[in-house]
Amino acid sequence: MLTEADEVEGVLQTILQDCRVLNFPGGRLYHGIVKPGFEDSLPDIRRWFEKRPGTLLAERANGRIVLTYQLTVEKRVNLALHLGLVAGAVITLLVAGAFPPDVGIRPLDGYRSLFAGIVAFLRGNDAALVEFLRRVLTDGVPFCFGMLAILAAHEGGHYVASRRYGMSCSLPYFIPSPMWPGTFGAVIRLRTPMLHRRALIDVGAAGPLAGIAATVPILLYGIHTSKLVPAGTSGIAVGSPILMDVLIKLVHGTIPPGFALDLSPLAVAGWFGLLITSLNLLPVGQLDGGHVLYALVGRAQGCVGWAFVALVSYLALFVWPGWIVWLMLMLFLIRVKHPRLVDEEIELSPGRVVIGVVCIVVFLLSFMPLPIAVIERAGV
Repeated sequence: MLTEADEVEGVLQTILQDCRVLNFPGGRLYHGIVKPGFEDSLPDIRRWFEKRPGTLLAERANGRIVLTYQLTVEKRVNLALHLGLVAGAVITLLVAGAFPPDVGIRPLDGYRSLFAGIVAFLRGNDAALVEFLRRVLTDGVPFCFGMLAILAAHEGGHYVASRRYGMSCSLPYFIPSPMWPGTFGAVIRLRTPMLHRRALIDVGAAGPLAGIAATVPILLYGIHTSKLVPAGTSGIAVGSPILMDVLIKLVHGTIPPGFALDLSPLAVAGWFGLLITSLNLLPVGQLDGGHVLYALVGRAQGCVGWAFVALVSYLALFVWPGWIVWLMLMLFLIRVKHPRLVDEEIELSPGRVVIGVVCIVVFLLSFMPLPIAVIERAGV
């Protein structure tokens, strides 16, 4: 007796020419071109599959109808884990925003201050704890809000775009960090293979474009609430990409000589949004930029990827040592070349090409060769 899965596979083998079957962890994917004799029956085919488990996707490409059927076993969502990670990220971001790195402030000083405040409170002195809470409310809360909004927008963009194609993916995982800036970012886990260039650019571009859409208003208001201070004092200076320079000039005009802009916590969160966007748009491997570039130029992406490896190597040696971490990630984890797709022949529509170009422009406007530098007063 045929099972429902056997029946589905038999129908797909009948209506598709060159039907490809691809097994992946948690499911199976069928992909092929609808045979000419079945194109007019597509509405009936859709209705038949609506009664079966799985997701049917039919697209017209290159003068043909391409059909994909994904049969996945959705994993149970561990909501407690996701909420626990969000709660942990909220705590670490609040502390990171209240105690940003500066001359005389060590990485874990925020937690030392909290512990000391609790100990003093238990001994009858609440001054230290009140000061800690004041810093959390005035600096930690806006920083935490800005960071979570940007990360949620970025990963939410990926999630919505992937679900549009019926792909199996996890909810975002927010990763807390005890070190500044209080988080290692957020990720979603995509379990389904990437179908074709259209899906690749839709999913790959959705994250950074949604992220930058959230970043710009947060950064703009953060710059508005930032203050001019005399320059030349010791401290931590952040890089200023083109987009940030434009927004600063729009709000404050030309900064007078001898002054600098002391970024508010919300502006720092917006700056991090630019940094996160630019790093994700590096055109290598499984990063968003690798997805977008592979969708645009195919296997030529590998050549551009290796060129960026050379650029990052130069930056790590002569500009900012922190690029060494990203160099190692690109070479051993993210990889340089993008993996092949299920269907390499489906071409991009003109609108998607425009989206790819927009992503490249966003990368150029947000990229900073020197993200962070320590400024010391002369003679110190």
